[in-house]
Amino acid sequence: MFRTGRIELPLDARTIFWINVPLSWVLYPVFTLLHPPALGLWVAATTLVNALAHVGMGIARRAYNPGLVASCAVSLPLSVATLIVAGRAGVLTAAGGAAALTIALLLHAAILATVRRRLLQAGRSVQA
Repeated sequence: MFRTGRIELPLDARTIFWINVPLSWVLYPVFTLLHPPALGLWVAATTLVNALAHVGMGIARRAYNPGLVASCAVSLPLSVATLIVAGRAGVLTAAGGAAALTIALLLHAAILATVRRRLLQAGRSVQA
């Protein structure tokens, strides 16, 4: 089902570092500790969008991608559980959920723009 072999990454190690360290290791912990808790819901939404992106890429390309296993095993279930608990606790409102999803989509749009720019600079075709 999934092809194996050489994995081509459109992001280099430096770009991956600057995406992951400030977001995952600095901003995520800070925002999850803020009060009111609704301020940290963008973390769960961003994690969910990222997990779905990795799963979607894996399905579309029928190939492994870095982050696929972690997305399936950790990110997807944890983000969904967080949003469910926040909803049941009354922390996740429609407006808060929309704001969190907007932030998540904007962050991922910036990443996709970076990928697109790098692919175009390398002279590779960009598929929609």
